[in-house]
Amino acid sequence: SVYFGEISLSGATRPVSHAPARLKEAEKLGFGRAILPAGSMARNNGKTKAAAPSGLELVEISELADLAGRILARASPTPEAGV
Repeated sequence: SVYFGEISLSGATRPVSHAPARLKEAEKLGFGRAILPAGSMARNNGKTKAAAPSGLELVEISELADLAGRILARASPTPEAGV
């Protein structure tokens, strides 16, 4: 996965410039998933949405807690039998 964006002191995520170009480059480099701030793909003051590369799964987050929850959910160990 590739991650990009800004994180505010409150933990909110903020879009960065040139998201479509960054995603295109990530796809060329072989990444399959991109985690980015919600609203990163908006254009024209949020009226339209830029197209994402077809080979990338986009995961938009609005808070750092969203990202932490996703990471912890994927990393949580499965309970061992008899424990």
